[in-house]
Amino acid sequence: MYKTLIVDDNKVARTMLAEMLKEIDGIKIAGEFEDAPSAIKKGEVDIFFLDVEMPAMSGIELLRMLPKKPISILVSAKPAYAVETFLS
Repeated sequence: MYKTLIVDDNKVARTMLAEMLKEIDGIKIAGEFEDAPSAIKKGEVDIFFLDVEMPAMSGIELLRMLPKKPISILVSAKPAYAVETFLS
């Protein structure tokens, strides 16, 4: 069972992603957060679904802070972030 966190400041995006993930065997949603600082407090997980652009701290900044990086899937509605996420 993979523990995953969803971190996105858009509630609709969080809800849609959570509904899709609930259909996948082996995935347990350990939490949903609207900002990166709150997600840091949750502890270690196996998979992060992170919005790139959020208030206070971006998903990329969050990943750079973690000493042990989980599998990370970065999401964004803005195509301009694609290159930056690959370089992170």
